[in-house]
Amino acid sequence: MDNEQVTSALRGTTEQLEENVGDAVPSVPSDENAEPKTKKFNSRKLKHGGFSVAVTAMFIAAAVILNIVFGLLNDRLNISFDLTENRIFSIEKSTADYLSSLDDTINFYFCSTEERYTGFEFTFEQAYEIALRFTEANKNFTITFVDRLANPQLLAKFGSELTDTDVIIESEKTGRFRVISYPEYRVLEYSIQGDRISEARAREAYDFNLGYLVDVSISAGAERAFLSAIMNIADTTPIRVAFTTGFGEPSLGREGFEAMANLLRMNGYLVETVDLFTAAEIDPEIDFLVAFAPAYDFSESAVAAVSKWLDNDAQYGKNLLYFAAPELPETKNIGTFLAEEWGMFADYGYIVQHNQYYSFPNDEYGFMQYVDMYGETFADGIASPSLAMTRIRPIWPLFDRAGATSVMPLIITFDGSIFAPFYEIEDLSLSYEILCVAAMATRTRYDNMTLLESNVLVFGSPDIFAGDLLEVHQLSNSRLLLNIFNDLSGRSGISARIMPKSFAPSGFEITARQANAIAIAFVIVIPIVIIATGLFVYFRRRYR
Repeated sequence: MDNEQVTSALRGTTEQLEENVGDAVPSVPSDENAEPKTKKFNSRKLKHGGFSVAVTAMFIAAAVILNIVFGLLNDRLNISFDLTENRIFSIEKSTADYLSSLDDTINFYFCSTEERYTGFEFTFEQAYEIALRFTEANKNFTITFVDRLANPQLLAKFGSELTDTDVIIESEKTGRFRVISYPEYRVLEYSIQGDRISEARAREAYDFNLGYLVDVSISAGAERAFLSAIMNIADTTPIRVAFTTGFGEPSLGREGFEAMANLLRMNGYLVETVDLFTAAEIDPEIDFLVAFAPAYDFSESAVAAVSKWLDNDAQYGKNLLYFAAPELPETKNIGTFLAEEWGMFADYGYIVQHNQYYSFPNDEYGFMQYVDMYGETFADGIASPSLAMTRIRPIWPLFDRAGATSVMPLIITFDGSIFAPFYEIEDLSLSYEILCVAAMATRTRYDNMTLLESNVLVFGSPDIFAGDLLEVHQLSNSRLLLNIFNDLSGRSGISARIMPKSFAPSGFEITARQANAIAIAFVIVIPIVIIATGLFVYFRRRYR
């Protein structure tokens, strides 16, 4: 094929392609006067993009408006947020509820300038902020900064020994006041290797050149101190609690009733002592009598005085709390009185818990054990298990009801406990069981339509309300104590104790059961939930 033939063939192929393309593209009529048409964009991406832009613009506009509104409110209302780890500039809701219920004018007098309490030291700032929270809870509360040296009338009214760091809290209704000193709202806590110790024990460590073992932390105690003061000065009908002495009752240290008495004082109770060894009778104005682990049996005259006080000329209205000493030998007088008159007997021996889920180690006694509430009485806010005791004697309720006296268990052990008596008995067979460790007897009568009653509570160990068990936040021992006193005195509407908020975190030993539960949750449950959630989201998006 020569060149002319090749050229002719290529020209024919090109003409055929042009014809095919022309047939595939529709012809558009030509109109020279027509305006050019705008191309329409209806794509899905454009819609989603436009929606995202609109949402973003709305969000930015809303954020700007909220910022302006909040700025105006902050200028007008001085709004602030507590972002500290332990909320040391805030108060508990129960505290605010109690304060708001008071029909009284409470005056706070800070014995220095405002600058000292707002920028001088963190502890002062915390005390001032807590006072502000109190005034927010009740508009009848006031705060005043007073130069004590320039105001001699202040010294004349509240005492001549005031210092610049004192805070005076006064009730206008009762006329009573309390002076809160610096150490009361700046609480020092001592520990050795993580275990809390008393200040006295810390000083002993320093005396023996072992101070390097002592760790000191500062607790924010303003809320507790201020609330305690208000509960004391604002109460128009204070409740009197008397601890017995004269029969070897321990008063100081871990085994004494010091911690229990301090907790009651902090919550507005008037605490005192009565010597039953010498007293011919007990003041009828006393509301509670506490026999805290007497080391000796009561005398016949002491038992008679207690019995007469409980009867109160048939008006009743009295409450006795008896704590059996762990190693007290047979008590003929007080034991017979409690058994025959009130239907409760504290046996001689210890309860041992063999279930590892309900016991945990203790440096002093080898182990502690959890106990449980028997019913709903005094059980408000108490989770299970969260009560701990040790060196427990069983309390046997001898009857349910006898005449006007009824008896009911209050606290029991968990299954797995064994009673090991001090005395020898024939055919002793030890078995796991649930035992009673605290019981209450109530004697009632009606005066016309008014119900009158006196109560006797017997506990198998004083350790439930002694020393460090009242100070461990994870336990409910302190809550139970206040539930008992508040309910029996008619003050159940008053909030429970507020512990100081430590600047340092606190630790607590956990049981084997709690450790297993935590391990299962973090090793099995949480990973499964995360994986299941991820698969759900993936398949939902994949096949949507």
